[in-house]
Amino acid sequence: YDRKATRQRVENFERQLREEGWVSARVRVVEDQIYGGQVSPLIQLRYGPKLTPIFIGNQSVSSEQLTQDLTFIESGVIDEVELEASRKKMISRYQSASFYYVKINATLRRLSDQSIEARFNIDEGPSVYIKELIARGVSPKLRKELETILITKGVAPDGVLPTFGATAGILQETTLNQDLARLLARYDMLGYSSAVLRCAPHRRYIEYDPNVSAQSHRYDIWTRDLKRHRCFRVIPDHPSRDQRHLLTVIFEVNEGKKTSLNFVDIYPFDQSMSEQSLDDLNQLLIQLGFLDQYRRPVTGAGFNLSKLDLVSNFILLQLKQQGFLQAKVVPLCQLKESSTTLTPPTPCDL
Repeated sequence: YDRKATRQRVENFERQLREEGWVSARVRVVEDQIYGGQVSPLIQLRYGPKLTPIFIGNQSVSSEQLTQDLTFIESGVIDEVELEASRKKMISRYQSASFYYVKINATLRRLSDQSIEARFNIDEGPSVYIKELIARGVSPKLRKELETILITKGVAPDGVLPTFGATAGILQETTLNQDLARLLARYDMLGYSSAVLRCAPHRRYIEYDPNVSAQSHRYDIWTRDLKRHRCFRVIPDHPSRDQRHLLTVIFEVNEGKKTSLNFVDIYPFDQSMSEQSLDDLNQLLIQLGFLDQYRRPVTGAGFNLSKLDLVSNFILLQLKQQGFLQAKVVPLCQLKESSTTLTPPTPCDL
């Protein structure tokens, strides 16, 4: 008797039931019983109500594809929370197929104790692409890196979609937010830890209004919180939703002040390190941008709290490996007052 194999078959059977519509089905091995010297598993089966999804208005995305976005199967729960989660996944699927303005209305309807209907009314809207992606407030030096940082791109600056490469111009909020997160991470690496984006105070869809200026209260929050704020503006090429084809997407950055580092002094801790530890330390400093590939100090390297913690934790680990179990590391910084003068060492305040 293979208990593990039995439980795997039970899990597969439960999965099969859920895929057939019994999304809250539960199949469990309650106990193993012995009859006549043989082990027989006692299995408990509960079907629950059967869910029937109905999709209305989907012409560009098949019902089979939309069924894959239903979250009821994984959770085993039929409620408004899973309905909304399924709706958002479908919107994401449509946006990835260039239908940025898709609207989906989702409702649950109980037909009987054993039957529930999930109805999704879909208004796909037009297929649209990004004409131009405008990055405001980005310094010329970092602007050269935007091509590699941002996956989302403008593909039709002259108003004509290219034959190849148009998919890069598909506007998908998830992808663009990931792009903006990478941009902020790059700012951190360069020492601009206070860099923020200009955002709206909520994530709900904001229809473009030509009568509302860019200085509107809708985009008056400077933040790095991409989960709770909308940090880009979308300007369509036509006021009528059904006649839109190309979009202009704008995001704005306030880089803030740069914190830079000219030199890292680890003496005397490096005197007691092994050759391997010194190599590891130098590799860390190279990765952080404090040393070049020839292990020479980089003047004006970007500096932030995360980098400081990495170096401090490395030194602390070395001390504990040497037996100093109660050791603490307090990094000290000297600020540059003039070309020849430094302030006295004080605890770093980043």
